[in-house]
Amino acid sequence: MKKYFLLLSTLLLMFNINSAFAKAEKVTICHKGKHTITVSESALPAHLKNGSTIGACEDDGNEDDSTDVDDDLGNPTTTQAVIVVIVDATGNPSTVGTSITINFSILTATTISKIPAAVFALFKADQLALIPEDALEGLTVEQIKFLRPIAFTGFTVKQVVKLSINIFTVLTASQVAGFEPETIVGLSATQIAKIKPAACMGLSKSQIAAINKETVKGITATQLSYITYTAIGGFSTAQFQNLSLESLAGLTTSNVAGLDKEIYGEMGSELLTLLGTTVVSSLALEDLTVIVFSLDFTKVTISTIYKYLPTTWIINPFNGKIKFPKGKITLPKFKLKKSESVVVSLPEGIPDLNVSLTLNEDTSLQDTIINVVNRTLISLNYANFTVAQDDGLISVMGTGSAEGVELSLLPDEDGVEQVDDNEPAGLTIDDEGKYLLTTLEGIRLTLIPAPRKTVYFNNIGLKIRVKKKGEVRLEIPKLNRVVSAVFSPFIVKAPVGMAQGVTFSEDGTTLYVVFEDGMMQTASPMVIDRDIMVLARNLLPDAFRYGDYKFLANGKINFVYNGLLIESSPTFDIKIGYSVKRLSPVINLVKMAEEADLVTEEGERQLFKLRVIGKPSDL
Repeated sequence: MKKYFLLLSTLLLMFNINSAFAKAEKVTICHKGKHTITVSESALPAHLKNGSTIGACEDDGNEDDSTDVDDDLGNPTTTQAVIVVIVDATGNPSTVGTSITINFSILTATTISKIPAAVFALFKADQLALIPEDALEGLTVEQIKFLRPIAFTGFTVKQVVKLSINIFTVLTASQVAGFEPETIVGLSATQIAKIKPAACMGLSKSQIAAINKETVKGITATQLSYITYTAIGGFSTAQFQNLSLESLAGLTTSNVAGLDKEIYGEMGSELLTLLGTTVVSSLALEDLTVIVFSLDFTKVTISTIYKYLPTTWIINPFNGKIKFPKGKITLPKFKLKKSESVVVSLPEGIPDLNVSLTLNEDTSLQDTIINVVNRTLISLNYANFTVAQDDGLISVMGTGSAEGVELSLLPDEDGVEQVDDNEPAGLTIDDEGKYLLTTLEGIRLTLIPAPRKTVYFNNIGLKIRVKKKGEVRLEIPKLNRVVSAVFSPFIVKAPVGMAQGVTFSEDGTTLYVVFEDGMMQTASPMVIDRDIMVLARNLLPDAFRYGDYKFLANGKINFVYNGLLIESSPTFDIKIGYSVKRLSPVINLVKMAEEADLVTEEGERQLFKLRVIGKPSDL
């Protein structure tokens, strides 16, 4: 098949190599953690603020850096230390012409400079890593232009030190995004300063965090203005304090609220003064709310803060408590701890319930949401339960007569809101198993059942990824299985004799996790991803026959189809590599009225059992 398309592939490659850099810059992004798409630089900031990230999605299949185009030309597609490339008279890769032998491990500054620039489009990350550091001093601006973004992952710390400053003047946002964080450590302030401002949109949060605190002095105001809302959160206080006042002037309404709350805690007064009333007042309400809640009120005078507050906020003059207008409240994100020993991956947008909702310099009068929640539980006759948030998840522990009762919940990032004044405090559980807690101050929290605190999973032999709606992906190497589940929030004492680890019930409908301390948590099968399933349904030719999905606490999904109420029961297992990558997810009917499947863009498959349970009115 590849030979059949030889001519076409050759023409396509030559067209792409010669024209790619004459076009407007396009950037590959992972759209909200689900879909890999390409957007223009002008559209990039909006995508990144809404949760997208630079580069292909994780496990998207692009990391192998292989292309059929290279192979069609008779040029290498594997990461060989020595390769032979055929180029035409203009230096472009071709099927006929002059053969060039490249031994990456013995290249010198002189020999590397003589390689035709277009040939660099063929180089792989592993091949770049073989090049001696000193040889990279001969790398030219024209050559770097052709180097694909994925190849940049091959650069090492010692290599980037040798790159000339001129190289950095032509880097694109996608190429910058390709550098590994551990490589960024080696960049100098001079090299950083030469990166085009627009290319700084490619910097990620982890890359920013890796920049040496002395090196950040090279960042200019214009560059800072291009760093995205998400990426700017990578700055530590130590790094940020090394930025000059001239550089800090580059902060914009698009990224300033993305700064880590510790920076506002330490430098809040200086930042507010630097930004000025005009800029702060023009921030989106959700961004301004995040900034205010990140301030340390012992270091910022209340009079300084008042002039920036929205007129819709009501401040109690006696204790400084804030009363919000009805609607969603955007809180600072909980700062998740990074540790190689932690095998549980939590969603990034978890709201921090430890923030104070009181504008008061007297710390004894400051009141956090967690404190309010605990007072509310006492008023609702749940005095034997204590709530805490110390790793992003909410732990509910029983005391006294409730000793031994434990729950684990995930705060919904879209589920913090101010309700009507006349709505009483209360706790309810909806059909999806979500806990809806309305506090004494009229703030309603939506809490989703979640796996136990992350530290308990370190010795279980699992790799877990928790999604924002409560879907949990578990990789179980010992059983050679990947499953999707929804956890019960309750952690209970395991039956006597039940060993630590993961097991399944005989009928395959329940998963048991037994922890080292003898406690246990159960889980039921759940769809891989709710949003993907909804998208797949909407793409069906007969989508108009479907009603909305109702996702239940037990993982099952009820929906109306063609006048019938259907119950869809997902199975645990995810079949990896079931099909090739696809442009969109699809739902297939496997067995009429009995079984269907969902196949994702990544080619993963999950089966569902179907049965008719009633009429639409029964939903």
